[in-house]
Amino acid sequence: MRKILYLIYTLLASYPVILLLLLTTAAVTYLGTGYRPIEARYEALLAERVKLKQDRQRLAEELEGMRQGDLQKRLQIFSKEFIVEDEIDEDRLLGIPSTAFAASGWSLGSVAIKEREMPEEALGLGSLVALYEGRSQGLTLSDGSSFLPTNSLLQACTYLWRKSPTKDFSRIYIERDSTGYRTELEIVYLMRRATESEGAE
Repeated sequence: MRKILYLIYTLLASYPVILLLLLTTAAVTYLGTGYRPIEARYEALLAERVKLKQDRQRLAEELEGMRQGDLQKRLQIFSKEFIVEDEIDEDRLLGIPSTAFAASGWSLGSVAIKEREMPEEALGLGSLVALYEGRSQGLTLSDGSSFLPTNSLLQACTYLWRKSPTKDFSRIYIERDSTGYRTELEIVYLMRRATESEGAE
């Protein structure tokens, strides 16, 4: 046993082995120092990624706040043109588009509520889809121009759509029958709750 320990000690004490150990230690140290910049770069990129995520979340929150603020401003500007939840009836719904369609040679005869989404709590806005039925028998308009059913119908719809941002058309249908032309329209209205002052009146 002593001889084996003596041989091992002699081998480790030899100059080539010592030199080899020194070279190995130097190589390990060099390689270790070489990886430090990479680790520092990785940590910097990781910190930048976290910062970008935080900035993105902050910008998303600001954008959502701007959207809500813009919606609130639009609500205040056009609130008088929204349909009030407590004042929805057939006469009121017929009166909104009837003038524009009459000027284009169409007569709206009936309206029915197809869908209704009650105003929500946050903004107090809902929607209403009204189904209109109309007819036309004229060959000329009041100004003497020729009656073109599709063109006149689209002109009336375009006028109503541009008049205010409180309504939109989800469906326009036209057909010809034995007595003239018939149309079906689905108009989407924005609906709001009645305010306290309106309720008091």
